[in-house]
Amino acid sequence: MKYFITAALCAALTTFSIAQNMDHRHTFTVHAGLNVLNFLNANSTNGIVDGNDGNVNGTYSKLTFSSTPTFNATYDYAVKKWFSVGGSVGFNRAEVSYDDLDLTTDSGGKITGTGGFSLSRTSINFRPLFHYGNSGRLDMYSGFRVGLSVWNVKVTGNLRGDGVDDLPGQVGLGGLRGAGVLPQFALTLFGLRGYITENFGLGFEINAGSPYLVSGGVNYRF
Repeated sequence: MKYFITAALCAALTTFSIAQNMDHRHTFTVHAGLNVLNFLNANSTNGIVDGNDGNVNGTYSKLTFSSTPTFNATYDYAVKKWFSVGGSVGFNRAEVSYDDLDLTTDSGGKITGTGGFSLSRTSINFRPLFHYGNSGRLDMYSGFRVGLSVWNVKVTGNLRGDGVDDLPGQVGLGGLRGAGVLPQFALTLFGLRGYITENFGLGFEINAGSPYLVSGGVNYRF
């Protein structure tokens, strides 16, 4: 009888956890993640600028490269306790800035002044997730995301000269001048959400691929 009562209690608790979890089928997440560009942030002084043909085309007194984390908003809908489908939108930006740039472009144009270019990326993805250990206030999952990344490159600062528009091309980004659309794919190796209340929680993800490698943020489910 003791074993029967124990088994019945375990079954009842499991059923309650599943029912409780499926009462919260909608999950919104806002999070920020580290991307590859964040590991390249750097600056240098008194350098040279190489053109696409490998020749030295100019000089600068200081170069600064900076980038933002990838900011994301996601929505997931629980089809089953173990499976959800959803989407995500992300954005990140990087900027290269030169002080006292004096550059002759490959086409013969001249660029002088202080400034550079910014590179931004907007990511739009579909993401199926497979959930395990998913009950009560704990949710662990893995999955993948597939979609598009929209890139934009523009010249910034107070640069002067007929060759200003050639600057992105000098660093191999001429093909993204204006806007470019590329496919995007990533594996979500592991994600975890822990809920402080019945609806509000914290979580993190570890990814292989774009638009971020590891992220953390807040979740709201209902």
